Amino acid sequence: APHIRHIMDVDDDYFHLNPHNPWYAKLYGKESGRISNLLASIRIVDTLTVTTPFLADIYRKHTRRVEVLPNCIDNQLYNVKTENHGQTCGWYGVDARFADLWVLEGWIPEDMYCIIAACDIGFREMNHKLKLFVPAFTVLHLPEFLKHIDIGMVPLEDLQFNYSKSPLKGLEYSAAGLPFIASNVGVYQDFVVDGYNGLSVKKPRQWGRYLRELQNDEVMRRYLGANAKIHAENCDIRNNITRWEEVYGLEYTPPEDITYVGNQDSHKPNKVPEPWEF
Repeated sequence: APHIRHIMDVDDDYFHLNPHNPWYAKLYGKESGRISNLLASIRIVDTLTVTTPFLADIYRKHTRRVEVLPNCIDNQLYNVKTENHGQTCGWYGVDARFADLWVLEGWIPEDMYCIIAACDIGFREMNHKLKLFVPAFTVLHLPEFLKHIDIGMVPLEDLQFNYSKSPLKGLEYSAAGLPFIASNVGVYQDFVVDGYNGLSVKKPRQWGRYLRELQNDEVMRRYLGANAKIHAENCDIRNNITRWEEVYGLEYTPPEDITYVGNQDSHKPNKVPEPWEF
């Protein structure tokens, strides 16, 4: 019988989770056994794919069969931003990223709107009067969300776990032509060319300074956003599909159109949540 290749994808460093991460208890709880199952799976698959070289080095301690497939996007989905008034900053993510939000505490200008999508727990306690919260959404809502913000934010705690992260959030801001500010942590040390395609925060007070500068400087917003969009074109999936072909041993043929499988409605974006209708 022909051998069926087993390929497993991992996009986080599960060996360096902080206890405050919701996944910590799920993986390392006394009755869990999940970390053991993860290790067993890693060791039996033919190929393990990860998104960054840093993450590859971590998993190569457990298997040599590791390939890096960097996160890519479909840039056509992000051509949604037409105007930028510099009055709204934003962040989106999941509960596991909640601790990163505290990097922003006290630095968002009081006269700037801040939209937090998918994770509002605890952020309500921050000293910021003008804020909007969007209920949890799917990735299909992301372009619509980006249309409503003027400045993207990538706050990151300086933890080993974050050094394995890919620059996906910055990449999605870039594809939408949004200027963004990112913590100078992990992959963003290289992804952000400070003052060209984004702004890099090396000291906490720079969050407040950069947000205010972008709020008041339309030329800077346009300059950073335009350069970021050019940068994102290099990461379009159409320009990188051969990497997947090589790892999976497949030949990709672009479809003439998209055909949904199963429940078609489950794949379509729902109506935009109410808080976006401001």
